[in-house]
Amino acid sequence: MANKLLNDLFDAKSCLTEAEIEGYVKGELSGEMRFRVENHLLDCPLCADAVEGFQLAGGTTNLPEFSELQKKWSGSGKGQEARPRVIRMVMRVAAIAVIVLAAYWGFFRQQSSAQLFDTYYSAYQLDIPVNMRSVETPGALTPSLVEALQEYDSGHYETSLTRFQTALSEDPGNEIAIFYQSLAKIEVGDVEGSVEGLQRVAGGTGIYKDKASWYLSLTYLKLDEKEKAKELLQKVADRRGFKSAEASKLLKQLK
Repeated sequence: MANKLLNDLFDAKSCLTEAEIEGYVKGELSGEMRFRVENHLLDCPLCADAVEGFQLAGGTTNLPEFSELQKKWSGSGKGQEARPRVIRMVMRVAAIAVIVLAAYWGFFRQQSSAQLFDTYYSAYQLDIPVNMRSVETPGALTPSLVEALQEYDSGHYETSLTRFQTALSEDPGNEIAIFYQSLAKIEVGDVEGSVEGLQRVAGGTGIYKDKASWYLSLTYLKLDEKEKAKELLQKVADRRGFKSAEASKLLKQLK
């Protein structure tokens, strides 16, 4: 058992071998090897204790005691090398801790954003009678758009996206088609894909401006773009219209 413990002790790659310590204690090392061992002993309490253990166990040596060796080197400042190394080690550990904490905080910040999105988001209910057929006024419902809205209203969001694409090929600037297409994208999980359409509607002057602003702020939140979300939520709150109360409440949670 004793031999095994000694072998384990001296197997560490960064420490001296048993032969090196025994040779050092017995004064059998060359000048260069002795210098290397002495340098190591100044920085390694484990090996220093091992040397003293060999000496106490009866190993004869004409070398000075390790305490004398420390005094010898302290005058030249060599013995102070251990301290900067310890400081550097502490700084490295602190740096790693900062990185880990930053990653930890970033992770939970994203989780919080996703949770807030889930709390405040609800699918927008169709607010247009789908039996309207007039094509003479701007933004009117064409037959293809009516089909898209019917699919949306039935919860068939994937199918509605195809229909909305057809409607927009006929009337690229139709605000109704752009707005509901963007909402359908959110419903199928394409939150990032909904941003462009919502930005177009929110930046316009149509009847869906405020509603698009609310849903756009939520998409920013889902994408963890909190500053954009807060800026837009403030506008929604200030307008005192659609979802203004919810926007004010959400802003407080984001501060």
